[in-house]
Amino acid sequence: MKALLPVIAFFGRHFLIVPFAALAGCILWTVAYLILLLVAVVGDKGVGGPLAYPAGIATVIFPCFVLGWGVFAPSCGLGVLFCVIFRTNRFWAIPVVFTAAFLLSWLE
Repeated sequence: MKALLPVIAFFGRHFLIVPFAALAGCILWTVAYLILLLVAVVGDKGVGGPLAYPAGIATVIFPCFVLGWGVFAPSCGLGVLFCVIFRTNRFWAIPVVFTAAFLLSWLE
């Protein structure tokens, strides 16, 4: 059971950080959208179409989940697995994570 705790903690961290990153991006987009809307109203310009806000939210959420759970989490998992199997320092996981992320992003 002690051997499973680091694995569960790893997956928990990488599973939860993606929604938090998406939430942070959505909050930043909301603030930017409100500022742009205020500038458009004050400057007497067009305020844009009705789909600008939802399109921005989708543009933030979709890459967060695709890249977070499809590229970054698996490549970090491979890096940790490499360190555990070969009993190396965590420094040696960097090239493994970089290569795995490159290959996974190329496949996507």
